[in-house]
Parts: sequence; structure tokens; C-alpha cells
Amino acid sequence: MSRTVQGHFRETPGVSSLVPAMPFFNVRFPATTGDTRYEFLIDTGADFTTLNPRDAVAVLGAGYFNIDFADPVRQIRMTGIGQGDSVGLLFPSELQLLATDGDWVNVELPILVPEPTPRVPGDHGNWQLPSFLGRDILSHFDLALSYNPPAVSLTEAASA
Repeated sequence: MSRTVQGHFRETPGVSSLVPAMPFFNVRFPATTGDTRYEFLIDTGADFTTLNPRDAVAVLGAGYFNIDFADPVRQIRMTGIGQGDSVGLLFPSELQLLATDGDWVNVELPILVPEPTPRVPGDHGNWQLPSFLGRDILSHFDLALSYNPPAVSLTEAASA
């Protein structure tokens, strides 16, 4: 039996009103934040699901500021987000999405955590960027996306 996760659309602050509302899903990290949910934007161009700085502080706590992003063995170069290139590290993670049947869909995968730029939190650099679901997690689902009317859902892909 395939389960479906329903997303939602919302306007994104700081983005031109000419850009349509964007599709998001609520995600939780039960091991670290219990039932707290974070909004993740769908990004079909991203290789990895990414926990951007604002959400990384909430999920990882103050330890986020102690991560050695200069580790050349684990470092991943990131392009296409924010202004210029940045680096991030992959961390094993379990995240959950709430299905329409009321159960949680569990997904275990490495999640990309980018270096904060600048180091000080605020409404600048990559701090204002949303976290996003990349192709690594989307490959486990069938994505249905419509802008007229706005609707977005993920349905567990059938096993081969």
C-alpha cells in the first residue's frame, strides 16, 4: 500500500510577487526535535536534501557552530544556492513526513548541512534560505505538482 504526503504552497518573503507561491512539505526529526516540524521547499535540481542554517541551529543546537566545515574528506562544494559557492557536510539523518493516513513516513538518508555564511545568524547570507528536499529523497516518491490549482503531494514509489 502506497502512502501519500500532502504538501502546501506559500508565498516566500523577499521573493518578487511575480513569482508564484512555492511548494513546501513539513518535515520532523524525531531523534532530536520530537514533533517540531520544519518547512522544506521542493528542489528537483538539488542532489541532496539540505538543512539550511536557520533550521540547522534548531535541529542540531549550538553544536552546529562547532562543525568543522573545512574537513576536506567530508566537504561537499555547493553551488546554485544563495550568493556564490559554499561548502557543506553530509550527516546521517532520520526524518519523517506526515502521510494523509495519519502515520509518519520514515526516511533515513544523509542530509547536507551547509556552512553558515556569515557565521552570525540573521536575515542575510544563507540564513534566510529555506531548507529543501532534494532528489535523494524525492527518488523514493512520485511527485505530483500543480500550480493551477496549487497542489503538491508525494506518494511512496512502488517497489520494483
